[in-house]
Amino acid sequence: MSEQSPNMDKPQPESSPLEDQPSASSVPEASGSTGSEEQASISTGDAMFSSRFGWFLAEFAIVVSGVLVALALNAWWQAQEDRSHERLYLEQLSQDVTRSISDIETVSRVERPSDRALTMLVRAFRMQPRPSQDSLLVWSLTAPNMRMPTPVLGTARTLVTSGDLQLIRSDTLRLALPTYVESQSQLAEAMRQFGNQFLEESRDMLDYIDYLGLVQRTLPPSFVDSVAQANDMFALPPNGVQRLIVGEGGDPLQSAALYGVLSSMHTAQRNMVGLRQGMLVSHQQIERLLQEAME
Repeated sequence: MSEQSPNMDKPQPESSPLEDQPSASSVPEASGSTGSEEQASISTGDAMFSSRFGWFLAEFAIVVSGVLVALALNAWWQAQEDRSHERLYLEQLSQDVTRSISDIETVSRVERPSDRALTMLVRAFRMQPRPSQDSLLVWSLTAPNMRMPTPVLGTARTLVTSGDLQLIRSDTLRLALPTYVESQSQLAEAMRQFGNQFLEESRDMLDYIDYLGLVQRTLPPSFVDSVAQANDMFALPPNGVQRLIVGEGGDPLQSAALYGVLSSMHTAQRNMVGLRQGMLVSHQQIERLLQEAME
């Protein structure tokens, strides 16, 4: 038999339980240390997010503030432009109204002798004693004169039709202007109709009154000389006229047709006088509102 090795029968020492355990250096760190690192990492992320969000809010606030400032400046500038346009409109309106009032006052002053002459002609048919021939001649020469005022409404119409009426800050003036334009237009149209009536009737007076003879009678003799009488523009007869106003039986105040013509002219004239007064009152009302708005 072969000889056995002395180590074969020698029992092997059992390994200690501690030898199977990992060394302290290889044991993972405690969970508490890992949690602290995670919390620190989260806190750092939160801080970075908060910082970035804060910058975002700051930039957003700057942008919004810039937009608001720009809008405010634009609104201020637009308000200044509107005030400038309003002032220009008010000044132009004031000039238009002043011209309209001046025109009415001029027409009323010029028409006053004509108004009185026509009134006296109509009354002459019932006067006792009868007026003299010279008075009839003067009244007949003066009565047919007629002028009509023309309201200046260009600026007011532009305001109403263009939408710029909103530029007028005065509520009373802004509300009054459309009515003013409409009323003045209606008064002017009525004035035109009565003016046409007056002119048509005044042409009929030519059938009864020789106005060329009246001109010849009223002009100085130095003017109505042989050359003037031969001029086609005057067409005056060489020996003048014998009867300037033609009437039934030689008496013009007996002519019912002439009385009808003069009465129709007088009615149209009195209506135009009333219309002129209505125009004047309307202009004066707007003038007062303009003065208040421009103060």
